[in-house]
Amino acid sequence: FALTDDGHPIRPLNRWLRSLPINGCSSPQTWKAYSYDLIDWVEFLQVRGHDLLAGDRDDLSAYHGERRLGDAGLKRVLSASSCNRKMTSIDGFYTWAVEEGLIAKTPFNYRYTRVSMPDGGSKAVRKNLAIEKTGRAHARIKWLSKEQLRMFLDVGMRGLLADGSEDPTFRG
Repeated sequence: FALTDDGHPIRPLNRWLRSLPINGCSSPQTWKAYSYDLIDWVEFLQVRGHDLLAGDRDDLSAYHGERRLGDAGLKRVLSASSCNRKMTSIDGFYTWAVEEGLIAKTPFNYRYTRVSMPDGGSKAVRKNLAIEKTGRAHARIKWLSKEQLRMFLDVGMRGLLADGSEDPTFRG
């Protein structure tokens, strides 16, 4: 559980941390990471004179600027994935706080999209706009074969048709 500098419990944060196991977060390592993320957020808010439940979009913007972009002159800024985890933790807390009736709405902006399901249906998905898009770890670079490269250069760059003749519509 989390305590303030003067030893008082941060009740909403502690309630949220206790709810993680019954809300689909079963890993103790994740609980620990989330607690550190939220404690960092609480300390940031305290410097700005705000309570945890009063964090707003301006605070999120300043937090992102400081932690990810180095606006406060930090020697080491967070990577996109580390910043994304912090934003996910903070979003999880505020989503829970809305469900518990502690706040009216989260400080995040969202976009709703529909995704196709394997059964042919679709469902609405909420995407947090504070989460940066990052590269996919499983993506691989594939090199072109010599034939593919020759086709690309001839057809794509030199203005030839696939049969080797000149393309009359090619504009260079």
